[in-house]
Amino acid sequence: MLSALIDSPDTADMGAVDANDRLYGMSGLAQTLSYVVTAVLFVLWLLRACSNAEAMLPVPHRRHAAWAVFGWVVPIVHLWYPKQIVDDVWTTSRLGAAGFRGPGHATLHTARRAGLVRAW
Repeated sequence: MLSALIDSPDTADMGAVDANDRLYGMSGLAQTLSYVVTAVLFVLWLLRACSNAEAMLPVPHRRHAAWAVFGWVVPIVHLWYPKQIVDDVWTTSRLGAAGFRGPGHATLHTARRAGLVRAW
């Protein structure tokens, strides 16, 4: 359709071109909407995961749970806070599942980090 419009603009079907433009615009709107919805749901999930991890194993995390939301929108901070939060949640969940309950064992800051989170 685009090549026909470029080759001979006088004979191109402008109704089809307009319909194509509307379809393209609506698909862009649907993509943006799905991106925003996914981002909001992910941030809410991460906030819940932080709360659950802190309840599962009451050890101090590097960042407050509020940073699970603000860490994505604050300039410069967004480069490392979300990874630290996910890292702490992952490690807390793993230590909690392993039965860690007190000092004298590995702490959250000295526990081995997950390679999957590091790759992320």
